[in-house]
Amino acid sequence: MDEYPSHIIKIDGSIIEGGGQILRNSVALSALLKKEIVIFNIRKNRKGKGGVPSPGLRAQHLKGIELVSRMFNGELRGNCLKSQSILFKPNDYENVELQTERDGDFHFCADTETAGSICLLIQVSLIPALFVSQDLTLLLKGGTNAMNAPQVDYCIEVFKPIASKFGLEFDIEINRRGYYPQGGGLVTLKTKPVEVLKPITLVDK
Repeated sequence: MDEYPSHIIKIDGSIIEGGGQILRNSVALSALLKKEIVIFNIRKNRKGKGGVPSPGLRAQHLKGIELVSRMFNGELRGNCLKSQSILFKPNDYENVELQTERDGDFHFCADTETAGSICLLIQVSLIPALFVSQDLTLLLKGGTNAMNAPQVDYCIEVFKPIASKFGLEFDIEINRRGYYPQGGGLVTLKTKPVEVLKPITLVDK
């Protein structure tokens, strides 16, 4: 990692569970804070069928970071399937016009083209989307109820009510469900800008 300038934040993707969450959190925070990052050892500890090592970007990870990069006019390197390192340099967000296609209206669209989890697309894009200067509509395609990932119903019924307590305003609309192995699910994520998070107290189970 010595080949990168000192102002670039270096993140080891193998720490803790060594999965995709480190990637998603890092890219989301990078976009918010306008900090250039490099992530290496991406998903180093992940295993596939039969316990065979399966490191690097899969479709849902790739399309998620590409979505955030487009939102923030970013520079992204290493964005290809199975890549184990990326460099991301976000820039300022600029308001965009609403677009229309057969599946609906949107400002930005991301399609895993697999049964890759839509909820993982939401995880990487939601927080950056909430802190831009306009209402946003994201059209997300893939698996709504994928294996080894949060179900879209969890995002709606569990995560959203808790997030709303912090003052976050967003809606998740299931237009079409998608399951393994075909995928084909379609979800619309709509966000409203937030300037500051509200403090909360959670004492009841």
